[in-house]
Amino acid sequence: MNRSGNEPARPLAWLRMAERWAAAALVAVVLVLMAVQVVARYVFGAPIPWSEEVACFAFVWLAFLGGALVAGEGKLLRVDVISPWLGRRGRLAVECLSTAGVAAGCLVMVVGGAPFVEKLAEIVTPAAGIPRRWLYLASAVGLSLIALHAVANTIVAVWRGTPEWADDDAGAPDELDRESALP
Repeated sequence: MNRSGNEPARPLAWLRMAERWAAAALVAVVLVLMAVQVVARYVFGAPIPWSEEVACFAFVWLAFLGGALVAGEGKLLRVDVISPWLGRRGRLAVECLSTAGVAAGCLVMVVGGAPFVEKLAEIVTPAAGIPRRWLYLASAVGLSLIALHAVANTIVAVWRGTPEWADDDAGAPDELDRESALP
């Protein structure tokens, strides 16, 4: 619980911090590799063959970790058409259903993708010789982290009795929203 004692602390804060540091490190790897590659190719006329593959792997990992970071903050993209018209309990129910759908979808992709990863895991990149399993593992790790964050955010929403993104005075939409919603 947080200092006020009536609300849970953000779940998995340690994991979100680790994800931030890993993402920052991956950004640094991509930037350094691409800068070194540009200098090697255009200044010295001797490109580094493996740098592009390693940067590509780092970028894919960064994309999936970024998704986990966004999920951990409860800021996944949402189309909020129904919730503004519902009361607090209705918004909570919609939030729980949507995050359950996110978690289930992520886990279905992880489990469904496992045979694909297994089949192609031993293929290596031509220049760096890195097994492709490390590339495919990024999706499994990232999607698993997104599912974990979705479940944790749902627990917090149930504990609070309202979705985290909801305003304290939220209910029916304001006049501008009502006018735009009407035909």
